[in-house]
Amino acid sequence: MNFVEKYIHLNVSCLHPLLDMATSLQILDFGCGYGKLASELAKYYPKSSIYGTDIDDEAIQSCKNKYHLPNCQFEVISTELEQQWTEKFDTIIMMEVLHDLPNPVTVLAQVKRMLKADGYIIAFDPYVSSDMSKNVGMKAAQNDLPYSTFFCLPNSLSQQPAAGHGGSWGYEDRERFITDHGFTIMKHPDDDNQQDPSRTHHHRIIFKKWTLSHTHPTPASWFMFTWVLWPPSDTPTPWYTVHGLCEFMM
Repeated sequence: MNFVEKYIHLNVSCLHPLLDMATSLQILDFGCGYGKLASELAKYYPKSSIYGTDIDDEAIQSCKNKYHLPNCQFEVISTELEQQWTEKFDTIIMMEVLHDLPNPVTVLAQVKRMLKADGYIIAFDPYVSSDMSKNVGMKAAQNDLPYSTFFCLPNSLSQQPAAGHGGSWGYEDRERFITDHGFTIMKHPDDDNQQDPSRTHHHRIIFKKWTLSHTHPTPASWFMFTWVLWPPSDTPTPWYTVHGLCEFMM
């Protein structure tokens, strides 16, 4: 099992109790960069259809040239494509995307539109706390915060409304932002084991659309729900950054 396969096994396959892996699932790697994660997902889930999308034409063309898997395709995101993909996906993965965005409100509205009513989003971002005192001595903060100064933060300031989050956007504030924009965060039993800031650089958030039907627990009784009662606000201009899983995983 290579590094990315192990990563998928530990961090994505946790949804197996909710998803029928014998069927053909529709999985989107949103902000796929140069396609490493999407291509490995295609191998890991051979019966499913894997899509990778990004705003960067060059990155998507590189993916098309490099990966030739029957169940994997790459497309440049566009308004037309977003409309075609309305409620298409069972799972949307956002690897190192949210904290880089100049306008995360717009992007959350995009992925919400493309997610099926009962689908799930898995977001991975730096394991940095909103409480800076908790980051002292932590491996993730020591590595990600200096890097963010030169990459993540400039990306998040590159276009209006220039949210300016970067790697210092702590996971507590990210979770609050997600619930404030019409999603339910779902806690998984392995969260405490997998999300140890002394061992990993990534903090994982699993969330789904909030609906009025969420008045009783799902069959997966190990989920705990956090409700939000107000809808998201939408703004028009789509924008997000290339980041993906980065080439250090190659």
